Amino acid sequence: MKTREEIEKLKQDWKNDPCWNIEDTEGFKDRKGELIAFRVEHEEKIKKFIAENNIKGLITDMMTERLLFKGD
Repeated sequence: MKTREEIEKLKQDWKNDPCWNIEDTEGFKDRKGELIAFRVEHEEKIKKFIAENNIKGLITDMMTERLLFKGD
């Protein structure tokens, strides 16, 4: 079982480069539910920000995520 510190580090690493489904990370199978909830919550924050600020064009969801929520 991973420690809370290892789980939080994984979450921060994923925020820095969210190019994979965090819940599929090897070694964290017992935390899959928590990691799915974390990913979905984070993605909803991005979608809400994009909708509220009418962001269109060249800025993609991932670019917005990296710029705005990297350290959230």
